[in-house]
Parts: sequence; C-alpha cells; structure tokens
Amino acid sequence: MNEFVTGVLELNEVGATDGHTVYDRWLTLRLANGTAIGIFDDELISTDLVVGQMYDLVLIVAVPWEIRYLPGPPPDVDLKALEQDYVLRGVVLDPYWQATERRYRYMTAGFYKRVSVLLETAIGRLLVSRRNLEKDMQGPAEQVATGGYLEWMESRLDLLAVL
Repeated sequence: MNEFVTGVLELNEVGATDGHTVYDRWLTLRLANGTAIGIFDDELISTDLVVGQMYDLVLIVAVPWEIRYLPGPPPDVDLKALEQDYVLRGVVLDPYWQATERRYRYMTAGFYKRVSVLLETAIGRLLVSRRNLEKDMQGPAEQVATGGYLEWMESRLDLLAVL
C-alpha cells in the first residue's frame, strides 16, 4: 500500500440517481494524518468498497485550472502542506505515466490507455491528465519534466482505480 492515496474509507454514498439507476458515487477517505478528502466516482467502481476498510486509490485531478509548471521548488512554500492559499502542488515523478501492470482490483474504462503526469503530493501520488495539461497549462506542456513542480487551483479528485 501507500503507492497512491491511502486511507480508511469513511463514506461511500450514492450521488445522482434516476429511479433505481445510480449514476455516480461520492467517497470520503480519511488519510493517516487525519485529513478527510472527498472523491468522485462517475463510473461506479467504488460500489463494492466497504466503509471502515483501508484502500489505496488511484486518483486523478479532475479538470484542474490555472495549471502552472515550475522547473524547481516554488519559493517560500511548504511542499508538505495539502494546500496553501487554495493552490495544490506536486513534484513530477513521471511526465508520461501509464498503468502497465494488471494488479488493480477495480478500474475505470480505458484506465490502461490513459496517459497522465504522475505527481508526488502531500496526500500521496496523484495523476493529472496529459490532455488537460496540454490544453490548460500556462506555457508549453512539453517542458514538464521529472523533478519539476506542477501547481493548480483546488479542484475535484476523481477515482480511476483501486489497488
């Protein structure tokens, strides 16, 4: 465990419905440091996850905005803080990460085809879609390299897979 974002599932509730059809779910994961984070699951892969159990979740930053790349650490910033002034940040571990091992219990459709930027953040490893990066980043996405920093305004976390 602890490869991505690990914590105890505190809430797994149905989101939007129409009659007996469920369209999405909302999760709350309690991290080891006591922080609770909200997670959105629009492909219902969390349906069988049990409240009170510990999980390692692969999460992606959903539609980040004001994405900025810095080749070195930002000045006067606590990189261990979950957020500072509503800005989240992470160290780039792999600018073109793609899942290769078939070791996930549950995953979204197209998970193995998705190319993302893998980041180490204060809450664990997160992904940012290359497509979002290339569309929304201030500056050319090609400059994003291992060891650099991405920062973005607070946004939703979406569930992609469960280890």
